[in-house]
Amino acid sequence: MQKEELLRKYRNEQQDEGKDHVNHSADTNAFYGMLVFAVLIMVYQVYTDAPFGDVPAMLYCFLAIGSFSRYRITKGKYHLYMTILNAAICITFIVGYILQT
Repeated sequence: MQKEELLRKYRNEQQDEGKDHVNHSADTNAFYGMLVFAVLIMVYQVYTDAPFGDVPAMLYCFLAIGSFSRYRITKGKYHLYMTILNAAICITFIVGYILQT
């Protein structure tokens, strides 16, 4: 392919790599912020002897849904296995939480 042809093809894709990078960076930072906040809540729950399991269940639900979304796009077996594993851990935590309350 010629340089002009590659440039034309790239322009026709209507993708903005800068915008994609900003979105990815913001999502990554938001995930880590949520993770730190969740750990603080879990430490507080353990410290105050409050029922434990609701926050980890939400985190594993988030991971299961993310893995399933990746599996739907890539059809990679790894993402399917991670979906099943994270969903099982999520269910375990939520059942434990329900039994504590």
